[in-house]
Amino acid sequence: MLYVFFQLPQKANGGISSLVEIIKGDSADQSIVVTQLETPLNAQLRSLGIKVLVLPQEFVGGGIWRKIKFSFHLKRILGGQKISVLHTNDIASFLHIFPIAMLKRWRIVHNIRGVKIPSQKYGWHWALLSFSQRIVSLSNEMEKELRNRLPIPRFMSAKQLFSHVYSIVDFTRFYPVGSQEKKVALRRQLGLSESESIVLFVARFWSLKQQLEYLRALTNEGARFVTVFVGDFHPDEDEYAKKCAAVIEQLPGGQCVTVGFAQRVEDYYRAADLVVVPTEREGMARCMIEGLASGLPVVSFDVCSAREILEGHDCGIVIGQGDYPGLFSALNRLADDAGLRAAMGKRGAVTARRLFDKETALAAYRKLYHELTERNG
Repeated sequence: MLYVFFQLPQKANGGISSLVEIIKGDSADQSIVVTQLETPLNAQLRSLGIKVLVLPQEFVGGGIWRKIKFSFHLKRILGGQKISVLHTNDIASFLHIFPIAMLKRWRIVHNIRGVKIPSQKYGWHWALLSFSQRIVSLSNEMEKELRNRLPIPRFMSAKQLFSHVYSIVDFTRFYPVGSQEKKVALRRQLGLSESESIVLFVARFWSLKQQLEYLRALTNEGARFVTVFVGDFHPDEDEYAKKCAAVIEQLPGGQCVTVGFAQRVEDYYRAADLVVVPTEREGMARCMIEGLASGLPVVSFDVCSAREILEGHDCGIVIGQGDYPGLFSALNRLADDAGLRAAMGKRGAVTARRLFDKETALAAYRKLYHELTERNG
């Protein structure tokens, strides 16, 4: 197995969380990982006996020539290593390794972790995914959308090219707090309000996550709760974060709290009352499924997979994209109604255990790898 994925420099990198669990679940002596950044994750994988190759930045990005150089540099490094299946996790890594994958006739599994907003089109390069053996998305809703939107010929999409496997949640980390006493003690430890309702917004500060629009709406919508932001926040270095910080300064004290990146983000879920996902687009929002696993209801804009999970299992509320009055009305309603929160949270925890189980996902990928290996002879 050859796993290829590109990483972000930010500490939070939820897009590869499930893939890492898949890699860990594979045989260490039969797995090779290729990436473009040296990160703590690489050290973690190496400690498990997994071979991790980091290709020089001179081969990453840019035009088609760099991608060809990346591909053939990797060919030299791998030497005569036999690869049965290639698993890519983002379109950038797929395009970089595509030339050598075609030359070597590797069987390709490609994960898609997010979808574009409806007004954005998928470029021609996405059509190259038709040469893969399987395109795996994160939900039934996402699979249907990609079938309709990717520039893949109909006769290709008619074959068994598309499928979906739900993301993995680590239930040893994300689980309900258990009691109000434990929640209060945890809030005291984290320096959070012990009496007010807390809405958790988990994401690095980034325009796609729409923290700025949320904060601007917060000034007008009469929120009856405190919003706690958890995720990379660097206003001294990042222009978007700087704009958000300026709005935060104008808000009444205590109405929102910025934590920055938290190594133990699970503590903040257990200290919170509900989760908000007011983002522009998602595939399957990781904060949504981690929140559900933690026994919290979720209020989300109508991003991909939200209706399937939240409305389909009655464990949250979905609001039309950009409807901030509707969003804050739903948040206030849940903040005020402990009984409704508890009922939705209980259903969410049950749903998470059923859909986002690690062994279920690993079994699905093992079956897929086996099928492709057998087909590859």
